[in-house]
Amino acid sequence: FVERIDIEGNTTTLDRVIRQKFRTVEGDPFNPREIRRTAERIKALGFFSDSDVEVREGSSPAQVVVDVDVVEQPTGSLNLGGSYSVEDGFGIAVGLTENNFLGRGQRLSFAIATATETDQYVLGFSEPHLLGRDLRFDLDLGLSETDSSFAEYDTKRVFFSPALTFQLSENTNLRLKYTWSNSEMISRGTATSGGFTYPVAGPTVRNEIAQGERSTSSLGFTYAYDSRLTGLDPNAGFLVQVGAEYAGLGGDNEYLKTTTKIVAQRLAFNEEVTLRATFETGALDWMGDDSSRSIDRFVLSPSIMRGFEPGGIGP
Repeated sequence: FVERIDIEGNTTTLDRVIRQKFRTVEGDPFNPREIRRTAERIKALGFFSDSDVEVREGSSPAQVVVDVDVVEQPTGSLNLGGSYSVEDGFGIAVGLTENNFLGRGQRLSFAIATATETDQYVLGFSEPHLLGRDLRFDLDLGLSETDSSFAEYDTKRVFFSPALTFQLSENTNLRLKYTWSNSEMISRGTATSGGFTYPVAGPTVRNEIAQGERSTSSLGFTYAYDSRLTGLDPNAGFLVQVGAEYAGLGGDNEYLKTTTKIVAQRLAFNEEVTLRATFETGALDWMGDDSSRSIDRFVLSPSIMRGFEPGGIGP
């Protein structure tokens, strides 16, 4: 039986962050396989440059003591990057992340992404073991603005989104998410050509712009099964993800949105190349009194359907 679990070397990280990776507690029957898996889970935290889990005899031959010895490493990061995309043009991204905030195993991040045609600011927080349970809590706050040359309007969106993720098994999880957002389509005014002045946007888009700011309050879920990391075949796996979102819990918009995503992948050519096939589908059932806007509907972006300009493959 496990008599005691001793943890050493963690000057910043709280003991409970390491103990949360144990499926065994004092008084449980000793299971060598589970101790080995615990050691792997502690390494996967990424908080330690070295970690060692050993077992020695306890106060009697029928009892063992589990010794955990860790060496901490910096867990914060500053990311600077540049990018180019068909949708947004050239951009610069700055991100600041702390993956072990105050030694509690929590993630705190702030990211700024500014490009020729879009700006985004996001503050994120994650608690992987809410109330000491195998329950993940995420919270995202953000502001985004677009000025795309491929659209007849500009946009501005503010959002607030908490979420809970339940680990149902080693490969499956259920995510419950609430989202509040306020979005607006902004007119670009008029343009002049050949001595004539005309609106930049067409009549349909002008009607959508006239709706002004609209808020959305929605609750949804996502169920996922992912065998790519823990499947029997380390070189192949698949992901099945099904979700639904209902908006109408207050706010201006009311709709039901469902999505499905299936991904199959395999490592090839001496595991140096990943071959991946993705299938996605979605349906939007609009229930509100007002009509939906362009920014409320599904859009086939270049990241989903290659070879087309943004909004260039139909409605």
